[in-house]
Amino acid sequence: MKVWMDFTCPFCLIGLKRMKEALKDSKLGGFKLSSFRLSPKLKENVNYIESLSKKYNVNMEKAMQMTMGPTNTLKSEGLDVDFLKIDELNTTKAHMLLKNFENDEKYLDLAYEIFTAYFVEAKNINDEKVLQEVLNKLELNGDVENILKNDTLLEKVLEDSKIAKSEGINLIPTIVLSSGEKIEGSQSTENYLEIMNFEAK
Repeated sequence: MKVWMDFTCPFCLIGLKRMKEALKDSKLGGFKLSSFRLSPKLKENVNYIESLSKKYNVNMEKAMQMTMGPTNTLKSEGLDVDFLKIDELNTTKAHMLLKNFENDEKYLDLAYEIFTAYFVEAKNINDEKVLQEVLNKLELNGDVENILKNDTLLEKVLEDSKIAKSEGINLIPTIVLSSGEKIEGSQSTENYLEIMNFEAK
């Protein structure tokens, strides 16, 4: 089972939190996260609300209203998020770092901590120092600066982009089962448990 996501997508954070909960009670051993970068060409960080305003050609007030749904859902999950404090940014480095630890037992924990550093702590996860802080918090060995020099990790992230395009994935989060079936959008914890147990058969 693969899950396509990006660290700047609030629905992906909601989905991952619920999937981690469901995984505890499922028959599935685990799942992989595939990179779907929402802003791969972005060179400078832009305020999240401003980015929404430009993307959907709406005023700032309307853009702010667009964040209320995910804000309330995140709050119901115990996560307080203020989109005014968050910047839209390039997540390539964060995805590369996660790829480096894809066989580590703390793999999903690392993904979740990157998400929370971005959304809850409003940190710049395109900053190598911030990513190093996340590694240190989880007591994962590795120097982020050196890890990100590994071109193979970048190739894996770029390959994910190619696969997403070829498979017609344009909404995240999207689960792709081993059968090829796609399940789009964040689901309830109960639904995720059902999906995982089905995949485990």
